[in-house]
Amino acid sequence: MDAHDACDDLTAAIARGSVRLVLALSCLMGYACTRHDDGWEGELSRFDGSELPVLVIDTHDREIPDEPKTSAEVRVFEHGVETLRALDSSSPDVKSHLGIERRGHSSQRFPKLQYGVELRDASGEPLSMGLLGMPAAANWVLGAPFMDKSLMRNHLAYELSRAIGLYAPRTAFVELFLDDDGASRIGLEHYRGVYVLTEKIERGADRVSITSLAGSDTSEPEVSGGYLLEWTNAERLGDSDRWFQTPSGAVLRIAYPLPKQLTKAQQDWITDYVAAVERSLSDSSDRYDEWIDPATFVRYFLLNELLRNADVFFDSTFIYKDREGLLCMGPPWDFDRAYGDVGCGVNSEAEGFQLPKRGWAKYLLRNAHFSARYRTTWQELRQGPLKTESIVSRIDAAVRALGDSPSRNFEKWTVLGKYVPVNHPPYSKTFEEEIDKVKAWLTTRADWLDAHMQEL
Repeated sequence: MDAHDACDDLTAAIARGSVRLVLALSCLMGYACTRHDDGWEGELSRFDGSELPVLVIDTHDREIPDEPKTSAEVRVFEHGVETLRALDSSSPDVKSHLGIERRGHSSQRFPKLQYGVELRDASGEPLSMGLLGMPAAANWVLGAPFMDKSLMRNHLAYELSRAIGLYAPRTAFVELFLDDDGASRIGLEHYRGVYVLTEKIERGADRVSITSLAGSDTSEPEVSGGYLLEWTNAERLGDSDRWFQTPSGAVLRIAYPLPKQLTKAQQDWITDYVAAVERSLSDSSDRYDEWIDPATFVRYFLLNELLRNADVFFDSTFIYKDREGLLCMGPPWDFDRAYGDVGCGVNSEAEGFQLPKRGWAKYLLRNAHFSARYRTTWQELRQGPLKTESIVSRIDAAVRALGDSPSRNFEKWTVLGKYVPVNHPPYSKTFEEEIDKVKAWLTTRADWLDAHMQEL
């Protein structure tokens, strides 16, 4: 089975509930049968400074593992630098010890790696610190747009999410230099391209704001929250992960409480609660709002439908529940395979609905009361943050923020005009062409939803 056949099988399997879904999904999401291009990595010819923030990470000649995090140091030049030499001779705005590891699953097959980082103090303990205007925290993600030639699909999705009233991770474009060979000076060979510094999805006052659970919280109301769960697939679970299956077979990883802190009583409680929620949603009752927060579900569904996110209700789909609160959708995460750039099945098309076939959305969108709220909210958002002009304005603002950094990124990573799994043709030959492609697809997509939303 090749990747494109797998995608077609996946689309058909979703519709008929076929057992081939697992095989097709594995091939699509893991890129198991795709051809990777050995000519993706080039060499930066010069660096005349950057207006973007620049991060320099020094691992002291240590390789960065998948896990656990290895010790390193980071220097952050918040306002960019004027020369390459300034990375060694100038004082950074932030300097910190760091723990760093590779992140991702299928994306680790790409040469441009993404990283999970933890700021640390001199003794190696986590250190909460604000970065680039974002609230203080110890844990961050260095996202590595590679197959995404716009460099901004995740950034834009999270901006749109916050604009429609859903928390999403804050982001900042940066350029990264990685000294992992013990060099005494930073050179062009250490350049790694444009990255997106991103808040990690985790519990916290400025992130997913849910109540902290103690080990002694084993009875109601204390045991009722907070919880952060990720709808994922079993092949992505690690040995230390705590997870459960819903009655429909969905796999939910418990992201909070952390595995070492989670008690059996808490895992049993949230497992039973989610099972009850799923049964309630599947019976088409108008009492769904006794279990879920409709506002977050409606907005989360609309965002993923607009952007046609291939991963929704397969992977990277988060839900959370605060103490004595309703179950909420979000935060959104991972939109690399979205905006029509999925070269298989129907995910590239700007026409057609996706969510009515996915996860819990297939229950809720056949509920007359919920679907009426869904249509009304879409119409309201299209007059404001999801107005085509507003979306295009956000894209233009991101292009301005990136400045001339895309030219350096694509000199280092020579993916323009090439197939990178699972891009949809035609493959943009310039950054500007990719931006125009994103704008055109989103405009067509939103117009189609305007014309057909009443069909739900």
